[in-house]
Amino acid sequence: RIFYGTASYLVMTGMMKAMSLTDAMVVKGQLVPENWIGYSWTRKIERFAECIGRPTNDTMDVFTDPYMLGAVTPAFRFYRRKIFEKAYPRPEFRVDWVSDLSSTQLFFYSWAMLHCGTKQGQELIDLATKNNFYFLDSFKCEAGLKAYAAKPCDLWNTTRRDY
Repeated sequence: RIFYGTASYLVMTGMMKAMSLTDAMVVKGQLVPENWIGYSWTRKIERFAECIGRPTNDTMDVFTDPYMLGAVTPAFRFYRRKIFEKAYPRPEFRVDWVSDLSSTQLFFYSWAMLHCGTKQGQELIDLATKNNFYFLDSFKCEAGLKAYAAKPCDLWNTTRRDY
């Protein structure tokens, strides 16, 4: 069940890249309708990338990292939905050998294991956790901590957080 998070994250990253102009199969000079989803999606990703951009950032990749950061929230939502389906009627899924971790914390640990081996991966984890409401809420991050952003950058509408 823990691996729902990893699988959903990888699928969401691929879907987000496929919807953008950066990695979509668009031939130069080809006539494309103005309302194609890639145009609006690419603009939204560009605004997100500007929001998360840092002047001291020398290892982040502008073309892939916004997608990898943005895929965390929908991957978590899918993971949580699957966990709730499998754990019914228990309200919270726990693993015996790490019973002090909530299912939300387990998701972020398993997701971070995908990236923690490199400097670029560590920066990706730092940016994703600072800009993710679910992480901040689950780990009780407050002002003054490294994993806290006063104005987090959000790609998704997370006003409805209970699904």
